[in-house]
Amino acid sequence: MARKANISREEIIEACWRLLEQNRFPNIPRLAAHFLELDGRKCSNTTLLNGVSEWEELYQEYKKNELSELDALLDPALKRFSRDVTQTLALLLDEKSADIEEHFSLKQGSLSGQYLSLSNVVADQEAQIDQLREDNVTLNAENRLIQQELSQVSERLDNQLSQTRVQQSQISEQEAELKELNLNLAQREVDLAKQDAELRSLREENKRLSSELESQRALAQNKLEQTALIEQVLSKVGDLTQIVENKETPAKQK
Repeated sequence: MARKANISREEIIEACWRLLEQNRFPNIPRLAAHFLELDGRKCSNTTLLNGVSEWEELYQEYKKNELSELDALLDPALKRFSRDVTQTLALLLDEKSADIEEHFSLKQGSLSGQYLSLSNVVADQEAQIDQLREDNVTLNAENRLIQQELSQVSERLDNQLSQTRVQQSQISEQEAELKELNLNLAQREVDLAKQDAELRSLREENKRLSSELESQRALAQNKLEQTALIEQVLSKVGDLTQIVENKETPAKQK
């Protein structure tokens, strides 16, 4: 079990230097872990914070001294480097000045020859400018003609657009009429379908009635035949009765 004990300010500062040597910048959690691993001691965060604050002051003073020593070491070298750079720049400046003077002398010598050639160039450019002006006049005239043609084409397009709008309006009206006709046709087709259904029903009814009529006709014919047969039988019976009566009459007379 870790034991609790006070940790002195000097121990905290020494621990900060050790952590820094390990490339671990000191803070309260790292210091607490350091002492816990070292001998199991603990202390308050306030004690650690005070120790770290004092170490930071010592560390800043150490860095200042280190920088001062570095400045003391680098100052002679920097002064020597500055002197060498100054001398080198002076030599380069002298060489550049000589080059500029030589270049200016050559440039001045060639200016007279260039002036003559520039005069010829200017004359050529003036001739080109005159030609460009003539071309500009021609192009402006052609541009005006093109603008007139464009205006005429635009007018024709406007007229065509107006006619197209009228035609579109007529087409819309025709489409509305066609839609109405289609609706009427659909209604007529529905009515025709109903009539077809009624016609089929009537035909079936007529067929049924015809069948019944044929049956009744056959039955009536059968009855007529039976009636005729009965009449024939009755006629024969009457004839026989008459014969019998005729035979009985002479017998009674005797």
